[in-house]
Amino acid sequence: MEGEGVDVRARAEKAAKRRTAKGKKTSNSLYIALGIFGGFMALVVGFMVLNPELPPNKIPALDASLIESANGAGLGYTQQANEHFKDWTLADVATASNSFISQAAKHVNPCDTYSAEGELVPSSYDVREDFPDCLEPVVFMGNCSAGYALATASVLSERFCIQSNGDIKVSLSPQDILSCDPKSDGCIGGNIDTVWNNIRDMGLVEESCFPYKSPNMTPANCTTDKPSTCKTYKATKICATVTEQGIMREIKKHGPVVAAMVIYTDFLAYHAGIYRPQKTSTKIQGAHAVEILGWGTDKDSQEQYWVIKNSWGEDWGEDGYARVLRGIRELGLEDYVVTGTPWLQEEEAKPHVEQVEEPVETENLDKSS
Repeated sequence: MEGEGVDVRARAEKAAKRRTAKGKKTSNSLYIALGIFGGFMALVVGFMVLNPELPPNKIPALDASLIESANGAGLGYTQQANEHFKDWTLADVATASNSFISQAAKHVNPCDTYSAEGELVPSSYDVREDFPDCLEPVVFMGNCSAGYALATASVLSERFCIQSNGDIKVSLSPQDILSCDPKSDGCIGGNIDTVWNNIRDMGLVEESCFPYKSPNMTPANCTTDKPSTCKTYKATKICATVTEQGIMREIKKHGPVVAAMVIYTDFLAYHAGIYRPQKTSTKIQGAHAVEILGWGTDKDSQEQYWVIKNSWGEDWGEDGYARVLRGIRELGLEDYVVTGTPWLQEEEAKPHVEQVEEPVETENLDKSS
């Protein structure tokens, strides 16, 4: 087991460092790319020539001409304007994309499913189909960099329902994380790994007790705005996993996970289909936390994808969800995911064997920014 722990922590270190390094993009066929994307690239290049030094705070997040051109380029997915990024600039997007992996990620134990290499996973799986009554709604994040809090609260809420066989249906408060987690910076951003420590120690109250008040950066005080009489829900174990198979096994056995996804400009207008970043897109500084809750293979193109839930509202993507091509290193989805085991009453808990491993020291991780 020690070697497996080293691998997960080594991947955590690389994942954190990649948040600050621009990845290399690849293409399956140069000739096909030139034919399909020629017009699209010409439009983007023309835009850059006309605006050679346009700063991010002057570039719109959604550009109607680029969306129209992309939809005619046969990308395998479509784009559409949405309410979330209406009137936003790319600088606004970067400000709201601050979900990171901390230096402490290397100390998070591997999930017990990571080492179960003999366990086969189905070719497709979707938590929405197996546990429709356990799903949390898609949230409209607004201009608060709350992705790390929204994805974490959603994942733990759904896991309470899944692992209690539907007996515990609770919507946990992301505002509790934003306002009360001492290791996070509220609407400025936070880490997808360290946020679980406070949930383990202090727990989260329900959304109805401490509702999300931050779509417009509305401050909420943990001491004065959070009722002290509300029941709290805790996580008893925090774990991380990597690789496609490791992530699939964890989702299939225990429920959704949280990942930090690198965002490219062409993802902002994603509407439907299987997304992958294009050569014409630009990486946005930072990262955004999403929930991974399934995978599959497109019957026509045979492309393999992840099913993710976002926090950009229901009019973005496929009703707030997206299918994202698997194996795209630039996006970072498979580099490091984290999750927690809900604390259940003894009579409600499913049998579970705790896996404990000694922390493995590696080089310090660089917190992305």
